[in-house]
Amino acid sequence: MKLFLDTNVFFDYVLKREGHYEDAYSLIALINAKRLTCITNPNNFQHVFFLLSRHIGSRGAKHYLSVLRKIIGCATYDANTVDRALARSVPTDLEDGITLELALATGSDVLITRDERGFVSGSIEAMNARAFVDNFFVR
Repeated sequence: MKLFLDTNVFFDYVLKREGHYEDAYSLIALINAKRLTCITNPNNFQHVFFLLSRHIGSRGAKHYLSVLRKIIGCATYDANTVDRALARSVPTDLEDGITLELALATGSDVLITRDERGFVSGSIEAMNARAFVDNFFVR
């Protein structure tokens, strides 16, 4: 099974966001333990590095993200990905459109997000981290 991790869940985990970290942690632990394939937008590493380095320094942030990068892969994209996202009527948000295009291009089975309503196109299943973890153990 291949998962695509949306920006909000990635940030929840790395930044330990109150009210969301526990679910993101459970998901990452499951991905690591079960060796599930997980991919995200590579820009997430860049953006969270800035915030993380303010708290633990540049060296610490690079080390932390290097360890995380062994668990979470990065999708690749180019101008065509952006063009496809811009051409979509749903989702209306460009970041969500790029996320959806990347999830589809990588052959992901599930898009893990806190914004399930933002991905109602039906072209990929979208669910939150808690629901995925709960459903995974039911299967």
